[in-house]
Parts: sequence; structure tokens; C-alpha cells
Amino acid sequence: MRKECDQLKHDLAERQGRSESLRDVLHELELQTPASQAIAADTPQRRKIRTLENRLDKVIIKYNEAQSIHKTYEQIVKRLKEERVSFDTQLEAIEQTLRAKEQDYEELLLMAKAAEQARDLARGHLRELREEVALQDGDHTMRLNQARAMATQQEELTKRARAHATEREDEAHKKP
Repeated sequence: MRKECDQLKHDLAERQGRSESLRDVLHELELQTPASQAIAADTPQRRKIRTLENRLDKVIIKYNEAQSIHKTYEQIVKRLKEERVSFDTQLEAIEQTLRAKEQDYEELLLMAKAAEQARDLARGHLRELREEVALQDGDHTMRLNQARAMATQQEELTKRARAHATEREDEAHKKP
């Protein structure tokens, strides 16, 4: 971009120099030409003047275009310089954010591992508790069945004892 700007400046300087030399030639021709010849339409000098004027107009147009392009490039360079100042700050902020996010990611990985270990421990503890409850439930069921069996036996013994007592009472009432 800088090369283009320098090239445009160089081209502009050359064209300005040519423009000045053409103006000088035109001025000399105008001084050398008497007024009556200047009025004459198609003299060779008049054609030469028109050609030089046309060339001068083209050079002026190109000069104006070059000036416009030069101003555009200067504005672009100015804007890029301004952005350059803030670019470093923005880049540093983005890099700092990236470092913070990476640190957060590492912490989350550690937390995930810790949570996974805690989950596995909890599952193991739950399995042990279920086994213990199953054993206790089995023991409880066995004791309950034993208690029921004993109660059933007690009931039968009680029924037999009552029946036996009722028989004795009946026999005692029958003997008088």
C-alpha cells in the first residue's frame, strides 16, 4: 500500500512537471503568435496549441484523480493506524478471556472427575446398604416367620390346653 502511495506521488510529480512544461510551451507559443495568426482557424501552430491544451486537460484530470486516490489512501492509512492502537488492546483482552476460559475448563474437568468419583462411591455405598437391607430383611422375615410359627404353636397349645381343660371340667361335672 505504501509503494502504491509513493508511486502515485511520483506519477503526480512527473505529471505536474509535464503540465508546467506544456503551459510554458503554450505561453511561449501564445507570445510568439501574432494576434491575427491566433485568430486564423487551422494553422499548424493553432493545431499544436489545441493538441497541447487537450493534453493539458487530460493531465489535469489524471492529476485530480491521482489526488483523490492519494487522499483515499491517506484516510485508509490513518484509519489503520488508529485501529492498530486499539487492536493490540482488543487482542490482549481476547487472549486474557481465552486464558480464563481455559482455566475454567480445567477446573470443570477436575470437578467432573471429583463428581464422578463421588458418584461411584455413592453407588458402592448404596449397593452395600441394599445388601445390608436385604440381609436384614431376610433376617427379619426369618424371625417373623419363626415368631409366626411359635405363635401358631402357642395357639395350638393353648387350644389343646383349653380343650383339655374343658374336657376335664365336663368330666368333673359329669361325675357327681
